[in-house]
Amino acid sequence: MRPFIDLVGASGAVYRFRRFEQGQVPATGGAFAYVQEDADGLRVLGLGKARTLAHALAGAALRREAEGELYLRLNVVAAAQDSEYEDLTAALPEPFVRYESE
Repeated sequence: MRPFIDLVGASGAVYRFRRFEQGQVPATGGAFAYVQEDADGLRVLGLGKARTLAHALAGAALRREAEGELYLRLNVVAAAQDSEYEDLTAALPEPFVRYESE
């Protein structure tokens, strides 16, 4: 899998995510996506946001979602997290799992 992916929201804005390498999950807020890549390109299996990624990903969301790779987008500002998440969920093709955590 690639080190970075770009996901496009309904507004046309592009959001860059970095592939999570095993290790410590950042304590900052942000978004995360479980992504699978095949001959047809990228497919988002799950998308989430959290005020603290370390807490959100320590639970059930840390497992690979149906063999997807985990990508993170760090964003400390809660208002930006919310608007980006809404923009992305409006644009991504269903089905995908939605995660929201405080």
